[in-house]
Amino acid sequence: MYQPLKSGGCFPTGSRSHNRGFHNTPRDIGSGGRRRRSCPRWCRRCRFRIFPQCRRDRLRRPAGRMRRLGRSSRRKRSYRERVQSCYPPIARGCGTIIKQIHTLVLMDRPEDRGVYRRIPVKIMGAYHTPPEPVVVPEQMEKLVKEFSKKKLHPIESAALFHLKFEGIHPFVDGNGRTGRLILNLFLMQNGYPPINVKFTDRKRYYEAFDSYYRDNDAGAMVQMVAEYVEERLNNYAELLSGGR
Repeated sequence: MYQPLKSGGCFPTGSRSHNRGFHNTPRDIGSGGRRRRSCPRWCRRCRFRIFPQCRRDRLRRPAGRMRRLGRSSRRKRSYRERVQSCYPPIARGCGTIIKQIHTLVLMDRPEDRGVYRRIPVKIMGAYHTPPEPVVVPEQMEKLVKEFSKKKLHPIESAALFHLKFEGIHPFVDGNGRTGRLILNLFLMQNGYPPINVKFTDRKRYYEAFDSYYRDNDAGAMVQMVAEYVEERLNNYAELLSGGR
């Protein structure tokens, strides 16, 4: 007969003590008391070896060993995954995140902040004309879905999204500031530092838009964003090295 112990283990009645490190099984007792020591297992609580005949659902490895196994088998997240968990992805709730960013940009105009435009607009001096306001929500949703499926380099993806977002021009005002904040959000989601377009590069910045919508060439904007990212990374490297 088997009797459960208060400690959670079990062993046959009349068997030897746990301190000996083995148990007698009914088969051993019936065969003249000869002891077998094959295939020992661990009892979950008392941590003494027992034979397969004593196994039940409660018999497991020691708790300490289970904790060690859990720590070693736990999947380690990469740096990029840890960074991405800090920032909400653009693809999740496209309208919500973009409108929230625009709300922060246009704090002084409560009637227009976070609302897609309802009137046609034109960008002064630009080659491209934004679409009609009726198709703005549809095009914004299509834009976000497109970039959620694309597998591009993060810098290239951020630059392309910025070009297309500014081409749609979804808001009455604050599109440039909102677009540059989304550009930085793209970069930070992928472990890159945010950038700031300098006033001296404004002409080059606008020419990159004309190059894309006139010649279908996004290389100018991608190159510009990459140069800014490289500059910021070099600045961080100098700070970490102590200016040496």
